[in-house]
Amino acid sequence: MSMKQICLAQVSCKLGRVNENFERHVEIVEQARRDGADLLVFPELSLCGYQLKDLVSDVALPIETVLEGWQRLGAGRPIEVVFGYLEQSPGFQYYNAMMHLRIDENGQPTLLHNHRKLNLPTYGMFEEERYFSGGNRLRAYDSPLLGRTGLLICEDLWHPANPLILSMDGPGMEGVGTIIAGSNSPARGVAGGDTEPANTRIWKLLARFSALAYNCLVIVCQRVGVEDGFVYTGGSEVIGPGGVELAKAGLFDEQILTCRLDLEALIRERRTMLPGGTQEDYERLQRELNRVGRVYLQDSKR
Repeated sequence: MSMKQICLAQVSCKLGRVNENFERHVEIVEQARRDGADLLVFPELSLCGYQLKDLVSDVALPIETVLEGWQRLGAGRPIEVVFGYLEQSPGFQYYNAMMHLRIDENGQPTLLHNHRKLNLPTYGMFEEERYFSGGNRLRAYDSPLLGRTGLLICEDLWHPANPLILSMDGPGMEGVGTIIAGSNSPARGVAGGDTEPANTRIWKLLARFSALAYNCLVIVCQRVGVEDGFVYTGGSEVIGPGGVELAKAGLFDEQILTCRLDLEALIRERRTMLPGGTQEDYERLQRELNRVGRVYLQDSKR
């Protein structure tokens, strides 16, 4: 068996105070290395906070600057780290992004993947399209620890096309074995004696659906704390292939959630019974999407 220790840092952060948040990230990573963690996941925008508004250009960082910041780590156990930040592109576009790094035994970071949030919620309490640019690329990538992996940010997981694409993005269209999602999900729908906010129940459904439909591991790291009147729920979780709950954090409080698992054994056992996303008919899917697109274009010209 090849057991892996996965940790989810369900934490709060200080709005706009990147240096302070980064120092805390470093402390948590160093402690996780000492505790034997193989993977540590932080929430969406964990380096800067969510309700940035006019602070966007002040806290956004180029990828190279973020990587330089992680070079202060000392020697220790190799670990992979996923965290959220606000990315500044060379052309001064600002992206809600998450980065997956591998920290080697000398403390040196290697960039495995950088994902820009695709689906920017701009409804109700959300105004992301007003302040952020949207990503336009969705790619699976290879993690030395996890193998074929996909990275999504909050609303991305609410759009079924995204995990579907990841489930097919790999040699032989076998796709990912792990989907990691970071989120800032404010409490919504608390009424009528509910024991938990309505949005936390929806997150449970989303994570379990993807894990069940595509027979992959789904990791969802939520933030907690209060920011500009928003109360963030927590409830981070690790869901195994087939939709089985492997670990679950509580609501509203900071917590380092730890889960030990044999990822390869879990996927092999489940996919032996039901292959999942690899059974999608790509040609039919492409044909029907093209047909729908042609109808849409025709209607838009009328």
